Amino acid sequence: MSVRNERPEAALVKLALLRRASGKPAVTGRYVIHLPVAAPDLPAAQRLARVVARWSAILPQTDPGETTVSAEDDQNVRHRIFCDLRMPGGRRCLLPADHDGPCARRLRH
Repeated sequence: MSVRNERPEAALVKLALLRRASGKPAVTGRYVIHLPVAAPDLPAAQRLARVVARWSAILPQTDPGETTVSAEDDQNVRHRIFCDLRMPGGRRCLLPADHDGPCARRLRH
């Protein structure tokens, strides 16, 4: 099955499914991909990070709950996007960092 001329996200999903079907471990270590984006301010960067993180959740290799944002020239200061608490069953809370009230698996409207 070739993935050479496919869109990158489709190729990643296909490779992950092939690896899972072969019985090989999906990941042997954890790495961080730094993807610079342009945003006018921190809240806009955080909104964009939420969208990208939720979209990336379709890939089994990602952990969107660990998403953080930092200024390009100050990458040591990171702002967490999602709540960092794990819920029963090991899944993460889907609410923003520092939310009020109990953790939840569904976004509040």
